[in-house]
Amino acid sequence: MQNYGIVNIEDESEYLSDKHKYYRLGWQDCKYDRPMRKFTLHNKEDAAEKEMYLIGYSDYIANQDWQHDYQ
Repeated sequence: MQNYGIVNIEDESEYLSDKHKYYRLGWQDCKYDRPMRKFTLHNKEDAAEKEMYLIGYSDYIANQDWQHDYQ
């Protein structure tokens, strides 16, 4: 995976293309201001998916903060 730094709208699809499915879901849910999804955890795989989702969600917020600070 590449390190993109700040992700612009034009680069977003390329950035998300090599990310985990749940990372992309978290990123897009945050982008479109959807409430955070709830996960029912039954096993380690569910926990990993939830973690990837939360990382994607928080990375979108961080990316927006970086863009705001950069401008």
